[in-house]
Amino acid sequence: DDGTIQTFQNGTIAWKNSGGTVVNVVKGGIGDTFTAMGNSAYGLLGLPTSNEITLPNGWYQQFQGGRIYWSGPTGGHMVRGGIGDSYINQGASTGLLGLPTSSEISADGGSYQVFQGGRIYWKDGLGNATVRGAMLDEYLKLGASSGLLQFPRAGEAAINGGVSQDFEGGRIYWRPNNYAYAVRGAVGATYFAWGASDGALGFPTSDEAPTDDGTIQTFQNGTIAWKNSGGTVVNVV
Repeated sequence: DDGTIQTFQNGTIAWKNSGGTVVNVVKGGIGDTFTAMGNSAYGLLGLPTSNEITLPNGWYQQFQGGRIYWSGPTGGHMVRGGIGDSYINQGASTGLLGLPTSSEISADGGSYQVFQGGRIYWKDGLGNATVRGAMLDEYLKLGASSGLLQFPRAGEAAINGGVSQDFEGGRIYWRPNNYAYAVRGAVGATYFAWGASDGALGFPTSDEAPTDDGTIQTFQNGTIAWKNSGGTVVNVV
C-alpha cells in the first residue's frame, strides 16, 4: 500500500513512499523458529515489522500477525491472536507469565498456550483467561479443559480472604497459605446457595471425595455431602 517489498533468506527490505527503505532481518533462534514453521510462517505471522528486540531474559521479534519469543532455556515460540493480545496486556515476558514455553495448542474445542508462569486458555464464546499458580495446579490435577471443569470463564477474582476463578464446570477457591480446591456439581450449587466463601461454611479445605452413597466435601466450618438416596446434606460446625 505504501511502496514495494522484497524477501530474502534472512529478512526483508521494504521501500516506502513515506520513508525510504526499511530492512528487517530474521536471524538466530528466532530465524530458526520462523524457518521451521515452513509455509505457514507467512500465513500466520506475515512479514517482520521490526528487528530482533532484546529482553532481560531473551529476545522477541514483531511480525505483521504476532511475535516470536526466544531464549536458551525455552526455545522459540510464536504468540499471536487473542492469546497474544492477552499476553501483551499482562506485561508479556516481563509480567507474571514470563516467556512462552510452547506455541498455541488446540484442545477440546479451544486452545491454550503454556508460559513459564501459567497458561492462557481461549475458547470461542468465552475469550481468553489466564490460569496460574495454585489455581493451575488444581485445574491440571482435575484434567484441565478435558476434565470436569472444562474451560475458564474468566481470570482470577479477588474475594474476601482469598481468590476464586470461574470455569464452565465449577469454581476454584484459594486462600493464602493453603491449597486450591474446586467446588462443582450439586455440592457446588448448595455451597453457592449458602453464600460460598462468605457464608457459614467458609473456604473449601478438600476436593470432593467418594462415599458409600455419593460424595462429600469439607470446608473450614463444616461439610456438604451429596447422597444418591437424598440430595445434599449440609453440616455446619
